[in-house]
Parts: sequence; C-alpha cells; structure tokens
Amino acid sequence: MKQKTMIGLDDKKGHIAALIKLAKADGVISQYESNLIKMIAIRMGISSNDFNEIVINIESVNSLPPSKREEKEVYLYNLFMLMKIDLKTDPDEQKMCEELALRLGFGVDEVKRSGEFMTANLSEVTDFDDFINVLNNK
Repeated sequence: MKQKTMIGLDDKKGHIAALIKLAKADGVISQYESNLIKMIAIRMGISSNDFNEIVINIESVNSLPPSKREEKEVYLYNLFMLMKIDLKTDPDEQKMCEELALRLGFGVDEVKRSGEFMTANLSEVTDFDDFINVLNNK
C-alpha cells in the first residue's frame, strides 16, 4: 500500500506545522527530526518558500486535522516516525503523539497499539503497511 498525501496546501502546511511542534516538544529539534520533516515536506510537494514560511509563522499556521481515514493514518504514521527518529522516546513527544491521535479520531485501543508498536521498534524503520496493520489490529 502506498502512502497517500493530503490534498490542499493548507492541509499540508498544517501537517508540517504539527510535526515541527512535535519535534520541539522535548525542547530541541535534532538534525534527524529536521531532516525527516524536510523530507516529508518535499514528498508532500511543499516548496522551500512555503516551508520557510511555515517555520517563520508556525503559530499562525492552521493545523486542521484531515477528514479522511487514509489521510489520518498517514498523518499519524508521520507523527510516530518523527517521535522515534532520534532512536529514543521522549515522554512529552509520546504524550503529544497520543493526544494528537485521539484528536484525529482514533480510538484509545488503536492509539495504545500503534504507540506501543512504534516505541518497541525504535531502532527500525517502520514500514507504513506494518504500521497500518497494527493500527487496524490485522
């Protein structure tokens, strides 16, 4: 299964802003976190100018959650990948991921399963399909 991207530029900007805020949750944005955020932005088709605008105006970027289940799954996957990119879990980052997952409309069991899966596999790159299977209890 190939990841699908969000449609509107505002949705994409909001997603990147949420990732930046998550990366800042432990007080420092590591080089790994920065690189992953930039890679996701490029994959989503966000230009360098738009990315810089997001960084400069982070608090004014509207972070509305996606409405479609598939988009929410991509959003959550990106959040968890960012959380574990530095091969450790910061409690503030994990809490923020879980809160965002609940706000996205995922159930408590889904959040718990996917969070435990991602933190148990910190040193491995998590395949999107494997994440979705755990999330959906398959």
